[in-house]
Amino acid sequence: MNRPEKATRSHGKPPDDETTGLGLPVSLKRQIESYAVMHHMTPTQVLAEGMKLLLKQEALQQGRMNRAKPKARPCNKPFDAEERQYLCGLDAVDECGEKRITWNRYFIRYVEYELELGARPVDVFRSAGVGPEVIGRKRIERCVSRWRRQAAGKE
Repeated sequence: MNRPEKATRSHGKPPDDETTGLGLPVSLKRQIESYAVMHHMTPTQVLAEGMKLLLKQEALQQGRMNRAKPKARPCNKPFDAEERQYLCGLDAVDECGEKRITWNRYFIRYVEYELELGARPVDVFRSAGVGPEVIGRKRIERCVSRWRRQAAGKE
């Protein structure tokens, strides 16, 4: 009677000295196999899901890189009525005229605190609703500079 030949692979796992068709190292193959068992998938399905995630991440990166940045407000342009109304409605602003903004003193302290922690001035202003698109990058720079000088003079 002919005996069936002994299978070289047990339970579908390749021996440790082989590599997959993709040339993956043994340690990675083991990680994929254990992940597949844990999540009731085949190793091929795990690789397919991983490739989908990589492609999605790459698409997100491309979207971030190709997205047009919002333009900063031009210097010395007076605020129109709608912009003044928006700015006056913010907690960070006490008053707003055509060319001047009076900042809330608590916002000024908040900005100084955030800057000490290492935050960027543009990010702090943007989180308050007054990014460079609204008031201009130069106005943010000058406010921060003035507030730092004032804080240094008080100490």
